Amino acid sequence: MTQSLEDYLEAISHLVEKERVTRVKDIAESMKVSRPSVHIALHELADRGLVIHEHYGYIELTEKGEETAAEIIRKHNKIGRAHV
Repeated sequence: MTQSLEDYLEAISHLVEKERVTRVKDIAESMKVSRPSVHIALHELADRGLVIHEHYGYIELTEKGEETAAEIIRKHNKIGRAHV
């Protein structure tokens, strides 16, 4: 998985944890990217079985998506602590 997709998955996880639901506009605002960029990433994440996104609907993490996001967050936290 690319670093960019990891970042999207991590952002989705944080938004869902905070707000329970998230939409494309929420992800775009939180990551400071365009909505079309979010759509492209969501299609890739959906193809990998990590998210469920109905057109104009909420984005949900699958069980696999939740597990993968948790691993990514642990990895990013570990890397962040190593650079402090």
